[in-house]
Amino acid sequence: MSHQSGRFAGKAAPESDIDWSEPAPAPHGSGFDEVLQDLGTVERRAEAEKRMRHRAACEFLATFYRSDVENAKVLKQQGIATGLAPTQIAFAKAGRPAEVAIVVTTGGALSVMFAPGGLRTHVQRTDLGDFDPLAKSTLRRRMIGLVIGYLGVGDP
Repeated sequence: MSHQSGRFAGKAAPESDIDWSEPAPAPHGSGFDEVLQDLGTVERRAEAEKRMRHRAACEFLATFYRSDVENAKVLKQQGIATGLAPTQIAFAKAGRPAEVAIVVTTGGALSVMFAPGGLRTHVQRTDLGDFDPLAKSTLRRRMIGLVIGYLGVGDP
């Protein structure tokens, strides 16, 4: 024997817009699986961007070497030898180990490193930040200024 009282006594309850049933499981896995998949996508995208930045920075460095370093009369007049590798430009005074290098990091950042007398135990590093193709001119001038300062180019 059921006992009904209140507003709906003897009547069917009105249909509600609320669905109280259990939510259907996600067709592709749990929330954890989705979040981990999204994190993996973000990490792959970040890694691809880092590789593109690295490649662009290396191309910029090679162009900089060919246009500004390779044929620089002042470097030759002062006996400074230069060399280009895929990720760096090295500068060395005649008969000495390389003292200055402009390097591209794996993340696509540029740094100028100075090792007085070629001693790797006393390296000074000036980070120039991530390569920005919109700031090539500024970056170029800054790299030249640092190399001039470290090597004493133009000093009497």
